[in-house]
Amino acid sequence: MAGLADAGRDVTGADLVVGTSAGATVAARSGSGLDLAELYARQVDPERLGARLASLVGGAADAGAVGRFALDADTVPEPVRRAVVESRSPSHKWPARALRIVAVDAGIGERRVFDNDSGVDLVDAVAASAAVPGVWPPVTTGGRRYVDGGVRSAENADLAAGAAGCWWGRRSARTRSTRPPAGPPPGPVGPGDGRAQGRVLDAEWR
Repeated sequence: MAGLADAGRDVTGADLVVGTSAGATVAARSGSGLDLAELYARQVDPERLGARLASLVGGAADAGAVGRFALDADTVPEPVRRAVVESRSPSHKWPARALRIVAVDAGIGERRVFDNDSGVDLVDAVAASAAVPGVWPPVTTGGRRYVDGGVRSAENADLAAGAAGCWWGRRSARTRSTRPPAGPPPGPVGPGDGRAQGRVLDAEWR
């Protein structure tokens, strides 16, 4: 996001932000009130992640199976992981603008979308959306346990239906569109799996 802003493409003024997996962390931070320069500095300077970090040591085909795998996996305790997510977040309050964070119910394999009105703590929502199965523990909230929203989709582009323009960011490809959801998004820009990623986005968009 900082790089986009430097290139004249500032996306921080979006009316709606959808965050999934590691993108949930970025989405939540972008609504914290801090400018991109400060957020970037926090990301690249380990000493700015908070003193608590210093004391912390840190094959299935469908979402249901992945969820069961996650529930059985031996990971760090849930409170330890939550403390890490909390320490990395400059704000623990939901932003005023619309924010949707995606997770998957580990018990039934269904998508759960957390937003400003869900009654779920922002830290828990972000931790749930980024709870990579087998790596981090599922997150418990409201009597259910949740794992990484990327188990269902890395983009969840359908949640941006109705938006006049959309931008997706992920590690291996970047896709952006200024078209309304009535039409498919343009092809992605990025290395590796760009064309396949475009097909996924196109399917979700429709």
